[in-house]
Amino acid sequence: MIPSLRNWGIAIGSVPIDTGIMTIDHLDTVKTFPQPKGGSVRASTWDIQTAYELFAGVFDIAKDADIICVEVPTGSQDAKAALGRGICLGVLGSLFSNKLVLVTPQSVKKIIGKKGATKAESVDLAVQKHPEAPWPRHRGKVSVTKAEHCADAVHAIYAGAQTKEFRQLIQDFKNASTNQAPTQD
Repeated sequence: MIPSLRNWGIAIGSVPIDTGIMTIDHLDTVKTFPQPKGGSVRASTWDIQTAYELFAGVFDIAKDADIICVEVPTGSQDAKAALGRGICLGVLGSLFSNKLVLVTPQSVKKIIGKKGATKAESVDLAVQKHPEAPWPRHRGKVSVTKAEHCADAVHAIYAGAQTKEFRQLIQDFKNASTNQAPTQD
């Protein structure tokens, strides 16, 4: 997951323990919209509604996940960005569990492998790694503007997979699968 106030990128993958090869089964972007100018809803009410839309968009996915790799937003250039970061952190806090693997924006950029990579380059790399993923398309080509947040979420999975927390969770799954008693029919 790549949290953002307006475009929260989601990529859902599966990795069979026996093969270790990931496939991306689902891509999505939870979108929210800024308050219209001259709107009749107070700004604080709009912000709470936005937070709920983000929560509702990610909760069902997160509750069923075995591992959640998420890039944690850092720093803010202005008050509006700080508000967005705070809302994203609040939503992440509501999802917090031992299955959350937190990664930095720098570790995600490292996966891309190019410091100043463009959105198109980021999307191209993710599509090359996972052509099986249901990438949003326009006229037969992957739409960079619609796929950019999903591509970042794919990169966050790879960044998360390099952490000791991720490796521990995988080991825990392997241990649980070998220690389970056989079921009787």
